[in-house]
Amino acid sequence: MIINVRNQIVKWAVDGITERQHFTYEEVRPLPLTWPPHHTVTDCSFFVKLCYWKAGAKDPTGLNYDGYGNSDSLFARGKHIALGQLKPGDVIVFGPGGSVHAVVVVSVADKANPVCVSMGKPGDPSLASLGECLPLGTPTFLRFNTINRHLIPSPKRH
Repeated sequence: MIINVRNQIVKWAVDGITERQHFTYEEVRPLPLTWPPHHTVTDCSFFVKLCYWKAGAKDPTGLNYDGYGNSDSLFARGKHIALGQLKPGDVIVFGPGGSVHAVVVVSVADKANPVCVSMGKPGDPSLASLGECLPLGTPTFLRFNTINRHLIPSPKRH
């Protein structure tokens, strides 16, 4: 039984790279919850949402996987953390209020320049470092609940 799905979020983000031929980049709403091998229409923030959905986590946009939400929703709902606190499975948004772009962190081996999966243009998702994304605007580092939404543990009895 998996309760913390942080590693599964990373797995699905990386799997998206190998399945990129099934993704189409489009900024429309609502977007359907689909994943390759089905044709998957998404943009950057919805790709983040899809990775959390596939892993079994709660919707990071707070919209119960309804097909809506964007990087502004991620910025508003996520716990803002410092760069040095990032873990794989966390999210980075860019620009004022997170309004420009969103990525999933997949490696923090280089703490100053984490590696992310980005769905920012046709032909993505692909790997991108924090440094490569900085021209998009000021980064905000976010943490979300990564406890499986279906396997919430029972409260301890006293």
